[in-house]
Amino acid sequence: MAVQSSAQTRNKESSPTAASQQTTTSGKGGFEAWGRKWGLLLSLAVGLAIWMIPVSGINITQHKVLSIFAGAIALWVTVGVNFAVSSLLITTFLYFWVGNASGVVKNGALVRNTDFALSGFTANSPPWLILTGFVISVAMVNTGVAKRLLLYVVRSIGRRPLGAIVAAALTNYIIAPFTPSNTARALAMVPVVEGLAESYGVKRGESNFGRALALAMAFANNITASAFLTGTIANLIFINVIVSAAGASRFTSWDSGPWRPPLPTSFCCCWSAST
Repeated sequence: MAVQSSAQTRNKESSPTAASQQTTTSGKGGFEAWGRKWGLLLSLAVGLAIWMIPVSGINITQHKVLSIFAGAIALWVTVGVNFAVSSLLITTFLYFWVGNASGVVKNGALVRNTDFALSGFTANSPPWLILTGFVISVAMVNTGVAKRLLLYVVRSIGRRPLGAIVAAALTNYIIAPFTPSNTARALAMVPVVEGLAESYGVKRGESNFGRALALAMAFANNITASAFLTGTIANLIFINVIVSAAGASRFTSWDSGPWRPPLPTSFCCCWSAST
């Protein structure tokens, strides 16, 4: 039996599927390790190379910003540092190297404008709202708020599979007003829903209940984006377009009740996914 078991283990390890999974895992880990080690140096090299290459049609300030942008892309792809540190680095370069949007120099010294360096983090900036959504979603995962909220709703209505699916969608509704990003909301909910599926004894790829739970979560994540003005950043952008074209009305306010149509739609999606 021991010989047969070891032979089966060797055959499993030498199978093409196991080999491809091992290669994929090692390749992914290798790139991530390489990025953590060399990503920062690579981004500085990319930015310096763009700065050294003559570019026609732009002034020196635009050339500086282009160099910073190229280095930032390399830094984000390689994940040489985390995103908080990369934001601090980019802001530092914008303040001390670029200074201001027009390249103004006074008494031989570059005029440095704090508002220019922090212009990407203004209150009306979509990237700032997206970043806030990710911060809130990470906080929900780390503190367990999303998990406790889902378990509380499941305890109330989740005694049957359909109730558990509706509970997951309802929890998505509850946190939607505070996460202005579909991706951030999914980041908070997916691990919790996976834990819910495991608590029901769901095996990956072998349960229709697990598939229904995943589909309902995907539907609810998108539907809740239109339920509230702060459900996703696209709502704020389009509301601004509508207001500038047609003027403000009660339909462009946060509390105009836009959640009413998506709510029954979400319940219908949960029911159809569970059948």
